[in-house]
Amino acid sequence: MSIGGSFTQPGGGQQAAPETGNGGGGNGGGGTAPVVEAEPEPEPLTDPRWGPCRDDQQSPRADGLCWQDWATEETEPEEPEAPVIPAVTVADVVRFAPATPAVGTEPGGVAIVGMPMNVVVTASTQTMSGQLFGLPVSVTFTPVEAVLDYGDGTTQTVPIGGGTWEQLGQPEFTPTATSHAYRDRGVYTLSATLRSTAVADFGVWGTRPVDGLVASPPSTARVQAVTADTGLVQYTCAENPTGPGC
Repeated sequence: MSIGGSFTQPGGGQQAAPETGNGGGGNGGGGTAPVVEAEPEPEPLTDPRWGPCRDDQQSPRADGLCWQDWATEETEPEEPEAPVIPAVTVADVVRFAPATPAVGTEPGGVAIVGMPMNVVVTASTQTMSGQLFGLPVSVTFTPVEAVLDYGDGTTQTVPIGGGTWEQLGQPEFTPTATSHAYRDRGVYTLSATLRSTAVADFGVWGTRPVDGLVASPPSTARVQAVTADTGLVQYTCAENPTGPGC
């Protein structure tokens, strides 16, 4: 056989002769060993959704971390725990109470001794907002009555809803639900204190009625009681308090 030639196998046929290796052959004329490339190390999984395993999970990783499947699921936000709201008292909401509207009289600022003086107190439902028990709250006040102090030692509680003599369809100096007649001449301080029912509204946490009536700060008016004498005068007592009969 010649190098690079061919030889005849027993039984016929030819087969190419193996080539000789260049160096490092050793006995038997062996060739260079095939090089096996090592598989590259897998890149570490740095996704933050890999984390500590739950009790019902087994880790597929050498570092013992598990895929946090909960992170890929849409979860409904937890509702905040309902606060414990105590019963709302008058003392809790009195600081929210609106001021009593100005009180008026007929005749304006003057009363005739022995004759009815009409008192007018108007009020409407009002809502005040603020914080109560650490929660946002709006308190609605509905006026139901007024306490009138006429300044001469006489007081009375009257329902809301009175009006002027004209509004009531009555002649002047006739008695009304809010009128009063002074016995003596003098200057008096009339005061009106409004009393209202109240409801505290805590929004999603519901409403709480207030047990009792909430009193607003009183409003005052000055009234001069005079005697009525027959005679012609140039000015009224309101215009000239020191005039005849005033």
